[in-house]
Amino acid sequence: MQGMYFPNAIVFGAVSHRSETARLMLTRKRREFANPKSSIHAEIGPIDVEISGNIAIASYPYHFRSTKHSADGNLLELDVPFACGTQIFLEDGGVLRIIHEHLSVAEPGKKAPGSRPPASDSTASSEKKRSPGMSAKAPATDWMLAEFLPVEQVRDGVRRFWQFFSNKSQNELLGMYFSNASVIPAGARRSEPARLAMARRSRELFGQGSSVRADVGLIDVQAVRADASIASYTFHFQVVKLFPNGKRFSIDMPFARTTQLFRRDGDGALRIAHEHMSVPENGVYKELPTEVAAVAKK
Repeated sequence: MQGMYFPNAIVFGAVSHRSETARLMLTRKRREFANPKSSIHAEIGPIDVEISGNIAIASYPYHFRSTKHSADGNLLELDVPFACGTQIFLEDGGVLRIIHEHLSVAEPGKKAPGSRPPASDSTASSEKKRSPGMSAKAPATDWMLAEFLPVEQVRDGVRRFWQFFSNKSQNELLGMYFSNASVIPAGARRSEPARLAMARRSRELFGQGSSVRADVGLIDVQAVRADASIASYTFHFQVVKLFPNGKRFSIDMPFARTTQLFRRDGDGALRIAHEHMSVPENGVYKELPTEVAAVAKK
């Protein structure tokens, strides 16, 4: 598995509050599933692939199941029917490796005491397996030596995105995306075109009585090539959302996460080619009386 990732790869685990290096994630997974009775299984749905030069973005839904041997000697089964993954691949000497990964769940999984032996079908993943031709350490390649996008320009792009979002500037926000950009919204079961996601945001978050506030934390920037970089960060998301039944709720999500792949367009402007947002734990919902002005908490 380690050979599937670049040495500097960053990942968002399905329920983690913050990103971490792929090496750290793999070390933890080896420890968690070291017992022979433990297992991991993933049933992958349709895989959407976007190609941009030597960048390949794979986004897909999947059904995740695991059996873990806990410290007290018992087995614990976890079943997550609706999860989503984004994996950004780069070619390295004819081999595809992951530079960034973002996993999320659309709804909490079901936990139960283990009662079945681990399955042995071909979908079971193993930390000991390694894809043919992949070494544990990736050699330096041309894209690593290229002159990358300035880090502050990418971070400014993130800040501009959330400024447009908070100001309900629909046209400006849509202009942040490429026309063929894909998005996995928080809580979604699969990816969708950015224009479709924007139409729903406009209906639920940009109308009268709704509001948005995002306090963005540290923005990690991974250089991909001369005209592309990945921004990943956590943020405290507070919204007042209008639901189809006419009710409005204040929603507080302390640990929201975003991955955004930025690229320069033909005019040199930074735009988003792919976006994956997720929330590793349920937010706090509070219904608002209709007569109360809906303003996100300051």
